[in-house]
Amino acid sequence: METLPTSIELEPNQSGGLVWRRRGGVMLRTVARILLGLGIIPYGISKLANVQFQVSAWEYAQPLGGAPGTVLTWAFLGYSPWFQFLL
Repeated sequence: METLPTSIELEPNQSGGLVWRRRGGVMLRTVARILLGLGIIPYGISKLANVQFQVSAWEYAQPLGGAPGTVLTWAFLGYSPWFQFLL
């Protein structure tokens, strides 16, 4: 079998024909899957513990004009338990 520069190989299949197979990149995909899986774990834990959209009472006591947009968004999204569950 002759290896092409792009790491694509020709291999015989069961019917006697040749099949193009792409080799390499398996390790890269595995590392990417592991990193994505590790990145999603905190999201899953926050969903199971029901602490994803929690805003402290101190932030609710601040004047509305002084609240940053992220606090307003978290308060809005966390207001409804059903909406919080769906996100």
